[in-house]
Amino acid sequence: MEKNYGIGLIRLFIAMLMFTAVSLNLSDCQAAQWEWVLSTDTETVELDTSSVQRIAFPNAGNNVVCIIRVTAKDNSSVITKTALRTHNGNKESATMSCIIYDGNGNLIGEDVSVDEPYNYEVINPGSMGDTLYNKVMQYVE
Repeated sequence: MEKNYGIGLIRLFIAMLMFTAVSLNLSDCQAAQWEWVLSTDTETVELDTSSVQRIAFPNAGNNVVCIIRVTAKDNSSVITKTALRTHNGNKESATMSCIIYDGNGNLIGEDVSVDEPYNYEVINPGSMGDTLYNKVMQYVE
């Protein structure tokens, strides 16, 4: 009987470990809260408002990082993790990661994946990037 009791405890312990592991993974996966930012004749830009966070990077300084989705008319889309900052009086953006989907939602490519932004581009005043920047900053805590 001791063997059966020991096997039962081992099964219980394994089940508890599995539950803990699944719970930890689920806590890291938050549902996206997509908010429309702007649309053109060819695409729609949305912001995941739940992803907006301020991060101080060792080399890049203070940034606001967020997830942006651009969807084309054929339903293909690009989802980027983007860093935004003001540097020397200019608004700037840098792509930290990029995932590309076809019109059926199939993953067709990935590009760029960095832990810290480094290749910034200046955002022109009045541009779509400027509109997006201003929207993102509304969600900074």
